[in-house]
Amino acid sequence: MLVRIYVGASWEAAIEKGDYDFDVLPSPTHKLAFATDAGWEVGLVRDVAHRVTRSSEAADIALLLSRVTDEEGSDDPLPFAAFDRLDGKGTTGVASVPRTGSPWRGR
Repeated sequence: MLVRIYVGASWEAAIEKGDYDFDVLPSPTHKLAFATDAGWEVGLVRDVAHRVTRSSEAADIALLLSRVTDEEGSDDPLPFAAFDRLDGKGTTGVASVPRTGSPWRGR
């Protein structure tokens, strides 16, 4: 499903980050990580909004995230090594960014 992400303290003050394809809709308090050339940006889902249109049209979904920060400067880093692990033996994948088919890739 296509989800539009906004970043800010409120819907009124939010800045659009872009549209992203998700398999499962994140809920408030979920953390999202965005791959960038410099590493990862992390934000916390604050609110979810659904726009209901005619039954013949897809519903629109928007997420409001707290301010996106660089993962390296965060006090609460996310377990990216665990995300990249390919098996239960500690072997890791080569990529440290979301793979093709990931619900985190941008459009």
